[in-house]
Amino acid sequence: MTNKEAYERDLKEITEAINTLLAAVPQAKNKKQEAEREKLEYIASQAIANLECMSNDYIVKEVEELPVTQSSTPEPFKRPSAYERTRAAVHATGNRWAIENFHATHG
Repeated sequence: MTNKEAYERDLKEITEAINTLLAAVPQAKNKKQEAEREKLEYIASQAIANLECMSNDYIVKEVEELPVTQSSTPEPFKRPSAYERTRAAVHATGNRWAIENFHATHG
């Protein structure tokens, strides 16, 4: 059995369980119970719709192994310059005049 088949089987079992639980809810005898049953039916229909979407969205991709690179040492961390840190801080404030002033001052 493939992963996709197992996934789809699990979704089908969950759908059947939802339907079984909904069937176990007694028929309404008054308006309050009828409203509760309608709410449960709505929730069940939403859950089943989500499961159907999950079934349709399932995509199996074969994962290829990445080639081993010759260099096993990572690039050293490059600390941002004072200009880059200041620019980021000014832009983070969102202050339009501060940003304009920064660009006017630092070109």
